[in-house]
Amino acid sequence: MPPRGIIAPDENIKNEAMEPNHSYTWQEVAKHNTADSAWVIIDGYVYDVTQFLDKHPGGREMLLLSAGRECTDLFNMYHWYDGAKKSRAVMQKYAVGRLSGPTEFPSYAPDSAGFYAELSKRVRDYFEKTYPNDPKGATKAAWPALWRLGIMFSVAGVCYSIVHGLLLPWAPFPLKFLVAMVFGVFQAMPLMHAMHDACHTALGGHEGWWKAVGRLCLDWYAGGCMITWHHQHVIGHHVYTNVFKADPDIPST
Repeated sequence: MPPRGIIAPDENIKNEAMEPNHSYTWQEVAKHNTADSAWVIIDGYVYDVTQFLDKHPGGREMLLLSAGRECTDLFNMYHWYDGAKKSRAVMQKYAVGRLSGPTEFPSYAPDSAGFYAELSKRVRDYFEKTYPNDPKGATKAAWPALWRLGIMFSVAGVCYSIVHGLLLPWAPFPLKFLVAMVFGVFQAMPLMHAMHDACHTALGGHEGWWKAVGRLCLDWYAGGCMITWHHQHVIGHHVYTNVFKADPDIPST
């Protein structure tokens, strides 16, 4: 039986690849890490999600981030609302076998005490009570983020213009220095606000919003890279938060 008491692929499906003799090591799964062949490991089962990439409600980019690797904890984190029952039911048809041996990445112990399940239930109950018409989409509205971004970009634009003499060319150096500090704050704010939400698919209801807003703020505005941020933050830090030698935000030495 798979760990965590999770629903396993339907053994009655007549699919040769789901027979017990079809097993793969994590090294074999790791070779399937592109859009042409995307495999993932969830709870000891291997899934070929290549044909599911464009059907994934969370967008193809989030699946490709996990392609070729063990992603049980990432899967549970993003499919907490109904205990991932619906998601696992969909996944059954994409099962190609079982995992043989250990995985490359660490996994949490089963939630034997029920703490995570209870926490997820309380959060779900809160949103269902507070936003009865759309509990899952209540926090994803794009408009609140967009008008705040408009203010941030406007302030940053004014500051930039003053520092470079496009506005108030007579401004003394001390004033420009202070304005430059304000610009720095308003360059960081979009990253801590809209970009972070877009990074977690929590801004707007479609992958287009996440890509556009995230890359606007990080790639274009701050000169960073959202793909790097996804790997560092989404599938690294947030899955293994403060876990020594697993959280990439914590020095390992």
